[in-house]
Amino acid sequence: MLVALQRIRDLPEGRLAIVRQPVGWVKELLGAKSPVFAWQVFLTGEPTVVHGHETQEIIVADKCLRPVSQLAQQDMTTMLDQHEQEVVATAVADVRALVSQEEMDSPEFDRALHLAFGEAQLRLAKQVVGVTQVLREAGFWSQPGGDSEVLEWRTVYEGTEISMNAAPSMFGEWRVSAYAIKERSWHMPELLALNDWPRGKILQIVLELWENVFGTHRIPEQMELGWIYRMHERDMRSIEPVLPHVVMDGASFRRALRWLREAYQIDDILVGPPKDMPLSVEIKNGTLRLNTEDHSIGVTLKNGWIDPIIISLRGLLANSQRTRRGYWIYLQSTGEYALVNGLKINAWTN
Repeated sequence: MLVALQRIRDLPEGRLAIVRQPVGWVKELLGAKSPVFAWQVFLTGEPTVVHGHETQEIIVADKCLRPVSQLAQQDMTTMLDQHEQEVVATAVADVRALVSQEEMDSPEFDRALHLAFGEAQLRLAKQVVGVTQVLREAGFWSQPGGDSEVLEWRTVYEGTEISMNAAPSMFGEWRVSAYAIKERSWHMPELLALNDWPRGKILQIVLELWENVFGTHRIPEQMELGWIYRMHERDMRSIEPVLPHVVMDGASFRRALRWLREAYQIDDILVGPPKDMPLSVEIKNGTLRLNTEDHSIGVTLKNGWIDPIIISLRGLLANSQRTRRGYWIYLQSTGEYALVNGLKINAWTN
């Protein structure tokens, strides 16, 4: 169906769009006081800017649509295909300006282009630019008139509305949370991210929250670098030689983390986040000991051995919830850093 949009902020009255599919009843996504029925529409002409990002598709409340013409499914498909073809044609024209037709037609060019794209994506995933920039690139935005440091992101998929929020804590790490709304509302466990993490690792946290609701069968475009980073880390682990490691009791390890988190509290007179602290990890009398300057906590071991290593306490406490899952927790040591369930914990540096 071809419709004219009305009462849409930042869009002229009568802007034409094609109705793609029903979204369902939403509330938070459109800032409504009560649930309203919404549709996903494709804007004709130039894209619009939503929260600093150009887009051709937006979600619109039913009352903001005025039918103009009933389009046959074939006509809708043709119009959308023409738009995609225009985008591709523009990209091809840019490439033609750089290479000859013979080069473009060769299998070597296709392979080189594929490898170059994959390398560029991986390089982007490994860049360290800070949590704020990564989340803004992914479409997170600040609420007008609210705390400028608090970022949020909302969308709806398969009739379920999801909202994510991210904010820096007094300890310096970012706390990222999410909740979903369908017949009922539910909150996902809060995850942590650090500013010195690469872009892909931060987006992997966001992707984990998404997967808690929708599973792994569809990855939003803005989270793809998180998936690329995850696959790269998995591939690197598969070709690395076996590292010294121990297998710890999961419940015992989680109790130790809770104890450390309680002990690692900010002083009432301290302004700003506390300094990081060294955490010595070593095996004594068949028990894995986690030692700070003032405390020593034991974790039950199943098997394995590692040499003593000193890691960042804040890095351990801030890492993903995935490091704490399972009956057994795997701790590996390279001598320069540790891996807890495959996730890297930096060594302590003064």
